Amino acid sequence: MNPRWETAVAVVAIAAVLARIAWRDATRFEVAWGDVLVLAALGVWWQGLAAWTSIFGGIGLGAGAIASLNALARWRGRRAPACAGDVMLMGAAGAVLGPAGLAVSWVLNLPAGLAYRWWLARRRRRAWLRGYAPMAPAYCVAAGVVLVWQAASGRGGWV
Repeated sequence: MNPRWETAVAVVAIAAVLARIAWRDATRFEVAWGDVLVLAALGVWWQGLAAWTSIFGGIGLGAGAIASLNALARWRGRRAPACAGDVMLMGAAGAVLGPAGLAVSWVLNLPAGLAYRWWLARRRRRAWLRGYAPMAPAYCVAAGVVLVWQAASGRGGWV
């Protein structure tokens, strides 16, 4: 297969899994482990089998950072800011994007997450900081933007 076609197929497949994760978290408040495993497998395919350091570095950075935030919150006697599904999602996204792409996606996630939380609070007619707001929908948008940027610039996959 032509490398450009492989890149296009990989981007569409990864975007479809990201959309499924975002939809499921927005409607059911859960990130399914099966979807996360598919995303991680697609990340291995996207990065290529030769890029193990990027794959494992991204998984470690993604899952480790969110798990560390949860541990810090519990140590301080507060509720954990992320659920187990969010930790798995960050690890799988790290496998897809690599450590550098993961860091960029976190920067993009901040405005996307705030906009999503504001929209959700307006829809629920609540105060903006009350209630649960799923993290995956905004993060999947940010990860999708970074994925398309990587594919267009040749920084990921087979381009």
